[in-house]
Amino acid sequence: MKFTGILIALLSATALANPIVDERSESIEKRQCRSSGSYCATNSVCCSGACIGAAGRNGYCS
Repeated sequence: MKFTGILIALLSATALANPIVDERSESIEKRQCRSSGSYCATNSVCCSGACIGAAGRNGYCS
């Protein structure tokens, strides 16, 4: 019976902690994205989500 209670408590704590991790990862992504008008390559992450004209490199973020 104690095992079941401990298991439920651990699963509840995990469920409550997950949204906090997602918010932190989103803020890290925003800090690492390239701003509008900066150069980007194929695998670059633009804050706008669009890297225009990047065929390997020499693109720009819209």
